[in-house]
Amino acid sequence: MTEHLSKAGIYLDDIAHMQRVDEYFTDSHIISYQDTAIGLLKLGQFPDKIHLRQFQLLPEYHGLGIGSRVLGLVKRKAQEKQLAITLNVLLDNPAKQLYLRHGFIICAENELEYAMRWPG
Repeated sequence: MTEHLSKAGIYLDDIAHMQRVDEYFTDSHIISYQDTAIGLLKLGQFPDKIHLRQFQLLPEYHGLGIGSRVLGLVKRKAQEKQLAITLNVLLDNPAKQLYLRHGFIICAENELEYAMRWPG
């Protein structure tokens, strides 16, 4: 994430990165592939939606379909609960393309990020 945050003009030191990890820690799920921890997913559940707080994969696991598979699981959970999914993604983060492919729409935009929604 450091690369994407830097492009957005956001520079975090090690302490700030750890604060990001600690924030909503109880909403965290480790993403594993072949018995190796390769990413982090944080989901907040609300009465009307699931909010994807954080979704990161190590760069060497990008482009392997893992992100699509994880996102598909989140969408299935949302459908079962009849909830929408919301998220925010930095303007220059290529993950935006993943979300668009999965049917998310851009609802709003500010100087740093897009707000996106999957209606369920």
